[in-house]
Amino acid sequence: MKKLLILAIALILGVGVSLAQQNPNNESSTNNSTNLSSNNWFANFNKSKLLRLGGFFNVNMMFMSDKPDDVWSLGFLAEGGASVYVADILYLGTGLGYWGQSYKYERMDVSNNHLYIPIQIGLQYDFNDKIGAFCNTGPQLGWLVSEKMEDEKVDLDGEDTGFTNWTVRFGLRLWGVEAYALYQKGISGFNEDAKFWGVGFGGHF
Repeated sequence: MKKLLILAIALILGVGVSLAQQNPNNESSTNNSTNLSSNNWFANFNKSKLLRLGGFFNVNMMFMSDKPDDVWSLGFLAEGGASVYVADILYLGTGLGYWGQSYKYERMDVSNNHLYIPIQIGLQYDFNDKIGAFCNTGPQLGWLVSEKMEDEKVDLDGEDTGFTNWTVRFGLRLWGVEAYALYQKGISGFNEDAKFWGVGFGGHF
């Protein structure tokens, strides 16, 4: 799975670099190109649809699916990071995220706190400067950093706390703010086969 992911990212980056090299648009003439400052070069570079630098942030509520009737679960997820547009509307992004999830069983309360690295492969299409649509998917490479049961901290020393989730997010951009739905499934580690869904808001710029 990891080898396929690395190969896919490498292929996408290769396509993006190839397209960027073939981009015929050059607003500077040969005579004045030596007079451009590094700041002007970066500004022009960042306006290009190819290899445009950006960032993202997301905040949403998380709910567990496929749970027993006597279990209640609610979580909070926040993440942010940097991205690069490798081909027009196609972007790759990564950053850092926090995920807290609480579970209330019939006789026990449990709360988990996680840190993770999101990897996003996404499409963002703007109909105009006010409305757009987007979708992204990718893994979350994370680990459980703390756990409490009935307000008593659980000793995680010696435990395998790593996990990988796969996330799919899709929604609309309205006046710069993104509203979306999220589906997340554990694919390895202690969180394997656990399923969650969420709703939230954020931004991609």
